[in-house]
Amino acid sequence: MYVSIWLSLNASQNQSERLSQGCLLLIKNNYSDIRSLLNTVFISNSVFAIIFAVVGGILVSHRIVGPIYRLRNVMTQLKANESPDTTQLRKNDNFQDLIPLLRELLNSLADETNEKNKK
Repeated sequence: MYVSIWLSLNASQNQSERLSQGCLLLIKNNYSDIRSLLNTVFISNSVFAIIFAVVGGILVSHRIVGPIYRLRNVMTQLKANESPDTTQLRKNDNFQDLIPLLRELLNSLADETNEKNKK
């Protein structure tokens, strides 16, 4: 009876060793496949992140550059002694708080110009 228990324990140890060796062999054989899969995932995620950053950067920069462009046009028209157009910004543009100040400035300049022309 002791001999049969010893044989069965010995057999189970051999099976577990074979199983662990088989798992290691499977991992070694599939290492290149796993590595190429991880490389593919990394590259695709990197490309997605770059595209996301570029598109986000363009949107943010347009919200800043658009109002600056409009303000520059107003200043250019003032420099040329022309009456500038009423400036409006897009809904999501930055510098929304500057437009009322710009309108006040343009109105005061127009009033001063009218007073000078009357005299």
